[in-house]
Amino acid sequence: MTQSKESQARKYMTGIERNYPGFASTFGYCPTNNCSGSGRGSGLCANCYEEKLASSIGGFGDVLAKEFHKAIKKKALCEAAIMDRIHEIESGE
Repeated sequence: MTQSKESQARKYMTGIERNYPGFASTFGYCPTNNCSGSGRGSGLCANCYEEKLASSIGGFGDVLAKEFHKAIKKKALCEAAIMDRIHEIESGE
C-alpha cells in the first residue's frame, strides 16, 4: 500500500526535525549515494530529507522544503542558545 502525499511529507518533515535533536545523539554517514552528510543514527541527513520533501510536494516544493528546513535549523539554534544562557546563569558566568 502506498502512502498518501500528506503522509510522505509528514515523514520527511519529521526526518528533518529528527536531525536537530536538543540533546546528545549519535550521527553517522548518510546512506544516500554520493552524499557527504551525516544523519542521526546513520539515517538520512536533513538535506536528503529536504530533497525528498521537495519532490513529494512538486511545483515550488523546493522553496517550501528549504524554508521548512531553515526554520527547523533556526529553532534548534535558538533552543541551544537558550540552554547555553541558562547554563551560564546557573554557573554564575
